Amino acid sequence: MNWEELPPLPAPRSGQMVGVSQGALLTIGGTDFPVPLFAGGRKVWYGEILALWPGRTGWETVGRLDHPLAYGGSVTTPDGVITLGGSDAERHYAEVCRWQIGTGERPRIERTDLPPLPIPLAMAGAAQLGQRVYVAGGQRSPTVPRAERRLWSLDLARPEAGWTEHEPWPGPGRILPVLIAQGDALYLLSGAELVEAGDGTPVRGYLRDGYRYRPLEGWRRIADLPRPTVAAPAVAVGQSHLLVFGGDDGSLAPRVRELGE
Repeated sequence: MNWEELPPLPAPRSGQMVGVSQGALLTIGGTDFPVPLFAGGRKVWYGEILALWPGRTGWETVGRLDHPLAYGGSVTTPDGVITLGGSDAERHYAEVCRWQIGTGERPRIERTDLPPLPIPLAMAGAAQLGQRVYVAGGQRSPTVPRAERRLWSLDLARPEAGWTEHEPWPGPGRILPVLIAQGDALYLLSGAELVEAGDGTPVRGYLRDGYRYRPLEGWRRIADLPRPTVAAPAVAVGQSHLLVFGGDDGSLAPRVRELGE
């Protein structure tokens, strides 16, 4: 593997949706803490759509969402980047959109609305297998103290038919899972289950289990990951490999306030 550093984003962002359209790398929405959490700051959501073209030295703003958004799913397709669900500071969303860079001297982003998710979802996994986009897990609202254990798909060749629900995997519901297609199968890895604490707030349980889904066969348990990889990006490589980059294993979660920045 050969690594190459790209121009940095104009500002720090977390939870943004990412994909490629017409050769341009897109980042959509996201969050940050302009004032650090440990200095009393609050998280801020953003709605900019930024693009980086191959060989260029800086990012360009190519559009803006109707409202700030982060923690949605994102999938790169031949027709553009599809974003699915997400949240802002107040609520979770069900909207599904396709974003494509237009042509011209100053290309702008073009939006196509697709059928919304059956329920609002943030922090779900998303991937494309064949002509279908799949969404797994997530949380339906900021106040629901559990994660979803549900799998849906949308046929991109017939989006007007709407979303189809499939059998769930044989494990706990989860947020921020790795969902990636390789060959003829989907792979669901890690994520965090939500357990209701005594005061009713959700507490994360970090998972390292893994499952394979083939549409004609259903789910099968595969080998556990060596450690949890919550919120990690992943990519299929070659004919039979998955690469998972980074991720949160939860080992320092109880020490957040102590460790600070």
